[in-house]
Amino acid sequence: MHILFICTGNACRSALAESVLRKQLSEVGIDDVTVASAGTLEWGSNTRDAVMARIAAEHGYAMEGTTQCVTREMLNAADLILVMPPSHREEATRLLDYSHWSRVHLFMDYCFGKETSLIDPTYCPEVIYREVFSAIERGCRVMVEKIIERR
Repeated sequence: MHILFICTGNACRSALAESVLRKQLSEVGIDDVTVASAGTLEWGSNTRDAVMARIAAEHGYAMEGTTQCVTREMLNAADLILVMPPSHREEATRLLDYSHWSRVHLFMDYCFGKETSLIDPTYCPEVIYREVFSAIERGCRVMVEKIIERR
């Protein structure tokens, strides 16, 4: 199984979700699920969001790598695509083969049954970053549980 997280710039939410899910899967011994992340914004290769990277590190997660823009190939290779706001679902389906549209889900809906966006904390107070971190960490735990149940 290959999971792809998508946000706007791939500097904060999707990169954090990639790091968190990868570590949580490793902790329970699941090594046959790959995890990646990308953004809808083409802005080159940049470092991860410093505030979110610091918060992640406080909780034992390493937000490594640099930003990348999502490609048609990345989308078509993914078995599960999780987007942060609904507008990114439109971006994904614009590039994705029609037969794969059912693979695209809103993160909050897939994890918690809520058709809501996961706010972009960029330029927000740190408390918002921490709320987003908490939602992603809890959501990834739900994802691990779902993966285990399907085995």
